[in-house]
Amino acid sequence: MKQTIIYFTTLLMLVSATPASTTTTGMSYTDDTLQKDVHTEIESLENICISIGQKGIPTLGSPKIINYQTIIAPETATDPWEEIWTVQRKGYRVQYKVFFTPTPKQGGCDMRVRALFDKEDFQNSAMLNRQVRFFKELESYSLPTNSITSKLPPSNPSFRLYLVAEKIAEKQELIFDGTMASKGKLVVGKKQDGSDIIIGIQFIEFDNGGIGFENITESDSHEHTQECQQMEKLYISALTEEFYENFNK
Repeated sequence: MKQTIIYFTTLLMLVSATPASTTTTGMSYTDDTLQKDVHTEIESLENICISIGQKGIPTLGSPKIINYQTIIAPETATDPWEEIWTVQRKGYRVQYKVFFTPTPKQGGCDMRVRALFDKEDFQNSAMLNRQVRFFKELESYSLPTNSITSKLPPSNPSFRLYLVAEKIAEKQELIFDGTMASKGKLVVGKKQDGSDIIIGIQFIEFDNGGIGFENITESDSHEHTQECQQMEKLYISALTEEFYENFNK
């Protein structure tokens, strides 16, 4: 019987269904006082999410900050900078982008927090239904032997997106499959000891003009779990960086 190990992650404007983390990773340029201010603001935003009916948000205790990621670093003490703060909720993770602007004359720093997810997306069962459909599509999927470029014409708004995704796969020596591009999806992966290790990605556009993606990372065997996780880490990190720099200004 085929044994499939699946990891589901949603990045940028979405969430990821992953176990709770007990430590905070990454680095932030904030001091203790500024961190407390950001925590307070994020907690307030989380409470708003609870009030509109989003699922999976803890109703007791403060949101757990599990990761800091610097997007734009300050070159001097008076330069503004930007960070991504990842919050562990009850059953998944969400991300907030935080903008910091030092105010030397006042001896402090202004900060602005923006949620990198679409509130309406998590009401009812919209996200769950979309992800379940994606799971089913990949149940019988087999990775091709060689890469297959997407058939999107250069005039298609998503053409550049798939081109970037393909170039990252090529650089990391992964097989790229763009045959599902017309559905807003792609698959990258590699063949390992006769088995497929794949990352299935589907892109999501939001009404505010932003774009996000979510991914299923799948391995046929427990023996490939480490390779699977490492492949996901490298590819998704590179794709996320491209999104922040070139697609979600």
